[in-house]
Amino acid sequence: MAEETDKQPELSRDLTLFQVTMMGVGMMIGAGVFVATGIAIGVSGPGGVLIAFILNGLLAFFSSMTYAELASAIPKAGGGYTYINEAFGGIIGFMGGWLSWFGHAISGSLYAITFAKYSSLLLEGINFFEKFSLNQNLFMRVTAVIIALVFVFINYKGSSETGNTSVYITLGKLSVLGLIGVAGIRAAFLQPDNFSNFSPFLPKGWGKILVTMGFTYIAFEGYEVIAQAGEETVNPKKNIPKAIFYSLVIVVSIYVIIAFATIIGVETGEIAVWKWFEQEGTTGFANAVKHLLPYGGIMVSVAALLSSTSALNATTYSSTRVAYAMGKNGSLPKKISKISKNSKTPHIALLLSSIIIVLVAATLPVEDVAAGADIMFLLIFMFVNLAVFKIRKEQGNELNYGYLMPYFPFVPIVAIIMQFILSIRLFDLSIIAWVTSGIWIGLGLLMYFIFQDKDEAKVN
Repeated sequence: MAEETDKQPELSRDLTLFQVTMMGVGMMIGAGVFVATGIAIGVSGPGGVLIAFILNGLLAFFSSMTYAELASAIPKAGGGYTYINEAFGGIIGFMGGWLSWFGHAISGSLYAITFAKYSSLLLEGINFFEKFSLNQNLFMRVTAVIIALVFVFINYKGSSETGNTSVYITLGKLSVLGLIGVAGIRAAFLQPDNFSNFSPFLPKGWGKILVTMGFTYIAFEGYEVIAQAGEETVNPKKNIPKAIFYSLVIVVSIYVIIAFATIIGVETGEIAVWKWFEQEGTTGFANAVKHLLPYGGIMVSVAALLSSTSALNATTYSSTRVAYAMGKNGSLPKKISKISKNSKTPHIALLLSSIIIVLVAATLPVEDVAAGADIMFLLIFMFVNLAVFKIRKEQGNELNYGYLMPYFPFVPIVAIIMQFILSIRLFDLSIIAWVTSGIWIGLGLLMYFIFQDKDEAKVN
């Protein structure tokens, strides 16, 4: 048995600092701008969305420092699961991986649905569905499944292909979003009367900001995929922390600028801006940019297609690496950690992740998928922030850190408190998301007690 394990192919260390940074940016700039922005303005108002994005960026920065520290000391595949399992092992370690696996997989479903929605929006503009008498909802579900399978194939081809694909797609969508941001700043100078769009600033009060933060937090957690790449990144002790911080700075800046541009540029007539976005829902952002730029709707749809595919690429990669790490550690059957001799990718883990991605994309509404992913990540981040205390105390003198967070233990304590509050507030947005999460947690507990190899469920 040991000999077979020794002969197993290993993951290839091909990813550069630029590639992993773009993977993180690609995962964060996915559905967050194109689906969640319009909904968020409707939930908390024009001022609320800006405050929510800034506070989420700050909260993400706190947790990212924990990830940067742990990733620099334990540069292995698995990300948050690896750190939770290293600290606690047993059922807590297993559930950390179980939640992380599902969280990344259903994030992939969200991005596949986003791609399908904006593909449908483009085709709707040329009366495609009327001409061919097609059911638009069925078309979106089928499209979501097809695009998910395309990126499963790309991930199977290898980590280098995954990284290169992420770079090209991410640079393309950053260019489009940059144009929208510039147009918004230009509108602010040329049409100062449009600042009235920010009134009322918080039409539903401060409480809705927490709901908005919880709903949009998925758009700030792309640094998790960077940590997943620990075994495949060149010089991970230095490059993983750098990529985590670079990606967050880029993304938070873009989110705030784009939200501002969306609000300053929209024309809603006599209807209050927040009410207009509440009515428009998931397509509010695209319809708002139509007022800001010539061909703005087409530009947003193209950017949304690029964004959702890069995020789908990254989440497919990361969910697969979590399943691979769980199989390697004995938390799941060892076969799941097998690596293809041809592509050097964990093909069985990829297959299992793709099943989850496709099933969720084919069945659940986008709002519930987004909220479910948020719940998973908020729970994971809470456990990772707890793990850093135990790892520092028990292994701090043994590990070779490439980065140590400042202001410890203040940073992880604040992050844990805020993540707990946001997860509870998501009840206000989607009960279905909590029910789905509860079912997955219950299934995980059942899996642990029936199949877990307790002697092996510890990171080597």
